[in-house]
Amino acid sequence: MNVSAIIAINFLIGSAMAGAAGVLIGVYDNQVWPTMGSLPAYKALAIVVLGGLGNIPGTVLASIVVDWLKPFSSVFSPSPFREMLWLLWL
Repeated sequence: MNVSAIIAINFLIGSAMAGAAGVLIGVYDNQVWPTMGSLPAYKALAIVVLGGLGNIPGTVLASIVVDWLKPFSSVFSPSPFREMLWLLWL
């Protein structure tokens, strides 16, 4: 089995899916800006750090916790600071 080829194909498929997602979000929002993927990346990083890299049950639990904290940050803070507040709570 050629491990290098499998890694390259995996990188190719992941990059193509990320590019397609960026195009679809750009079409949906009708605008494109350089930092449009920052907030999902921060959320994914917070979930991986909380759950543990390679720990699937921990990551699922961390995603539930992050999803549970978001509505509380909407209630307790004004609109521009919503994202910042739930990241600070973590």
